[in-house]
Amino acid sequence: MGFSELKYTKLQIYYFSGTGNAKFAAKEIAELSKQKGLNTKVINIAGDELCFSELNADALIGFCYPTHGFNAPPIILKFLSRFPKGKSDIFLLNTRAGMKLFKLQTPGLGGLALWLPIDVLLIPISIGYYFFGRFALAKTLFASYKCNNCGLCIKSCPVNAISMKSDRPYWSFKCESCMKCLNNCPKRAIESSIGLNAILWWLVFSLVPYSLINYLVNQQVISKSFYLQYTKPVFYILMAVSGFAMLFSGYWIFHQLLRIKLFNKIITSLTHFKWWNRYKYKP
Repeated sequence: MGFSELKYTKLQIYYFSGTGNAKFAAKEIAELSKQKGLNTKVINIAGDELCFSELNADALIGFCYPTHGFNAPPIILKFLSRFPKGKSDIFLLNTRAGMKLFKLQTPGLGGLALWLPIDVLLIPISIGYYFFGRFALAKTLFASYKCNNCGLCIKSCPVNAISMKSDRPYWSFKCESCMKCLNNCPKRAIESSIGLNAILWWLVFSLVPYSLINYLVNQQVISKSFYLQYTKPVFYILMAVSGFAMLFSGYWIFHQLLRIKLFNKIITSLTHFKWWNRYKYKP
């Protein structure tokens, strides 16, 4: 398939990009379409002013994006939900698939198309990422003692998910995990504490509710017979109540503790080391 087979006069490509790959792919596809005589426009959905008035039947609309959790990033899905239906034909391309589909041979951006049965098997992961995983990943990022409060991460965040709290960058649940901040920080001060985050989730959703149940049984607040009969419901209720309360407050407490230099230097992650690759596309 190529643009020679497409009967349109316009092409509008909306893209979302953290490291730059999707942006580059969108511009390359647009350049190729210009050579085929199409009137083209490339639009950043996280920054440019969006206008739908130009959409009509002779326009082809494309969305170029990275893959998050084997799915389009939530910002793309939200944008699609309010995109005018029926005015134009639409194609969705993740960065690698787009490069392969339009035969753009660029080193480092080769394509790998997944087989449909594999796509189907990955649906639970995609759903889990959208409703659960992305919020966990949003709270893995933190600024280490190397941070000089330059504010570059705040200014460059494509979804405005970072703010300054207690004189330190703070990541909200709006974070799309595009890693633009981590990969572009001039001081390499931004780290991703996935291991520490996993420990926190284990504590608040396993150890703490289990210990709390045992305490309530020992204190005879809950009878042992009731506990044995309704073990799972009791566990899950306590896990939800105590777990999410601790989770929401845990990251804030962690953020405050980072102000202590000794704690900050002790708490680190693999992304702290120089051999950990920081990536952004360089044409």
